[in-house]
Amino acid sequence: TDSSATVVTPVVAISLVFNDTLAEVGAGAALTAGGALTLDAKHDTGTVTRAEGDAEGGNSTIGASLGLTISEETVGASLARDVTVGGALAVKSEGIFRSRTKAAASAKGAAEDDGADESADDDGVNQQSQAQTDFANNQSGSRRGGASSQTESPDASSSEGSMSVAAAIGVNVAITGTSASIGGTDADPLTVTAAGGVTVQAAAQTDAIAEADGSATTTGDGTSIGAAAALNVADTTNTATITHADVTADGVTVEAKTAERDFDVEAEELTTVDYEANTIYVGEQEGLTT
Repeated sequence: TDSSATVVTPVVAISLVFNDTLAEVGAGAALTAGGALTLDAKHDTGTVTRAEGDAEGGNSTIGASLGLTISEETVGASLARDVTVGGALAVKSEGIFRSRTKAAASAKGAAEDDGADESADDDGVNQQSQAQTDFANNQSGSRRGGASSQTESPDASSSEGSMSVAAAIGVNVAITGTSASIGGTDADPLTVTAAGGVTVQAAAQTDAIAEADGSATTTGDGTSIGAAAALNVADTTNTATITHADVTADGVTVEAKTAERDFDVEAEELTTVDYEANTIYVGEQEGLTT
């Protein structure tokens, strides 16, 4: 384009995640095991969505970036029939769910608000987020036969009102569920007998992050907006239950807890005082002067 042109570079990145992990013994004839019986369901996933605008043009360059993640995931272990075991009985589930959405504005940000009261762009951020949520659900419906339960985008309003414009919009929605259960019904309660202990355990951890970087610059007599909106919604459930069941065992444990994660960390030894160079290390401090 020439020096006076306007370059429009909307950047949209969308991730829709639907995962379910299940270990179950459903309703049916009574089950007998000579030793221990364990039902164990484990689920560990991570989703990263990035939308980065990088447009270059003339006096006015528009580079709105929108990142959207909708993650709906469950993990469960369940026992729904009479059981007699010669050892311990364990029904366990573990869910570790990670989702991160990042939106970064283009080099010149987004176009400014038109300035008029009650105009179409006064609620621009919510409108853009909702439009992409609708698009994502339409795609999901046509490709997998069903849309997300998240039909409305999170509200970007604050105490000051709605946001009319943003150069970067990051929306992260995480809906997760972890469950472990032994249970029958009112009409058909269970009989569970174990020579050892009975354990029903659900362990869950949900990490949800939304980031938006609205850094922008203005050159010449052009005007750009560097505002950013990061919207993060996490709805997580973690349950362990025994319902409608007569349990005979050497101890019963029912617990819902936070799942543990392992991290590899390497320690690096730094020379704080270097006598030969006559220096003292104070860390990575950019622009530090003495």
